[in-house]
Amino acid sequence: SLRAARVFVAVAVVLALVTLAGMADLRLRGRATGSIDFAPLAGLAERLRPAVVFADYHIGGNLRLLRPDLRVLAPQRAIDPLPKGPVLILTRGDVTPDPAAAFAERKVPLDNRAVLGRGPVTLVFGGAQGEVFKLNYLVLGAAQD
Repeated sequence: SLRAARVFVAVAVVLALVTLAGMADLRLRGRATGSIDFAPLAGLAERLRPAVVFADYHIGGNLRLLRPDLRVLAPQRAIDPLPKGPVLILTRGDVTPDPAAAFAERKVPLDNRAVLGRGPVTLVFGGAQGEVFKLNYLVLGAAQD
């Protein structure tokens, strides 16, 4: 009916306005994920020179924006064959990267690789006072035959 269609349109408009207002609030307050400075992460990748990076879609996608030459593998994606060079594994928060889980998520076998390094990476929200986005990384060396 015409009345039901009008109610539906009115509700859709209200929901759209509430959603846009919430998004605008996040952007204006500097806490939106789009305001994270990913340059230190790109610098880490430049220094470590991995053959492939294991990261979630958000972290990996932003890293690719800054370093389009990097090969980034998100969960549920597989490459065949996996490059023999170093692998950089990135995780959010205080979670220590687990190589076995990272390789299993991407459906690739965990071959014989030595741990070359690990540590935290702290990214800063642009415009925010002291707010940070914490990551951890683990670097595995080239595959050994």
